[in-house]
Amino acid sequence: MSNSNLVVYTKLSPNCNKPRNKPITHIVVHHMAANGSIEALGNLFAQRSRQASSNYGIGSDGRIGMYVEECNRSWCSSSGEIDHKAITIEVANDGGSPNWHVSDKAFESLVALCTDICKRNGIPELKYTGDKSGNLHMHKWYAATGCPGPYLGSKFPELARRVNENLKVKPTPKPTPAPKSDFLGPKGYLCRGDKGDNVKKLCDFMYRVFPSYDKVLGRNKKNLLGNEYGPNLEAWIKEFQRRTVAEAKAYGLTEKQYVDGMVGPTSLAILKKYGFKE
Repeated sequence: MSNSNLVVYTKLSPNCNKPRNKPITHIVVHHMAANGSIEALGNLFAQRSRQASSNYGIGSDGRIGMYVEECNRSWCSSSGEIDHKAITIEVANDGGSPNWHVSDKAFESLVALCTDICKRNGIPELKYTGDKSGNLHMHKWYAATGCPGPYLGSKFPELARRVNENLKVKPTPKPTPAPKSDFLGPKGYLCRGDKGDNVKKLCDFMYRVFPSYDKVLGRNKKNLLGNEYGPNLEAWIKEFQRRTVAEAKAYGLTEKQYVDGMVGPTSLAILKKYGFKE
């Protein structure tokens, strides 16, 4: 396991675990909450009483320091679990509270350092999702803190995008929403309480194509027939939606958005794949 050759200053801290017990898969970016130099940060982390460290630090001048080698776990994110699998980076602030601004030079060095970390550790893509499901994380997700500050926090999507451009990661295409249909009426969807020929056509289709759903629902499928969108049809549609969640995600919907018992553009588009005709 190597260290970054972008480092211009090294002062190894005693505050770490040797070695880390997990492979490197994440990056956690912090802010210093001060306009500290990489040397000053090194002196701070050299104090055993401080009980803190990071793998790297970046000054407002863009210079990069190292305090804990990548093979070891820093004491930075208030969580041993994340620090054992993450490279931690402290970034200086050239502006104070409440925004905690970061200089352009520091941000450019952060992009370069994150790119280097990903390349050397076989991380194919830096993913910022706004929560822990990605691999670019914030300190405040693990402790009662505002770190990395409003300004740097707002730059996380750009940081991930810039790093991925350097890694030549192809952007994920945005899903195409399902087309609108006159079949769904002026509201744009059919739901419980609706009546009419379109509801009857939907009932007849569900009865004919998915007759086994009544066993799952514990309902009598004969009660489904009619021109009213009642509780049986709603339950039937929900069961269909649960079974086709993966297809709905291709249209950009989450399971929570999709499984609602109503027939909107996405449900209608998927029903058509199973032979439904307006």
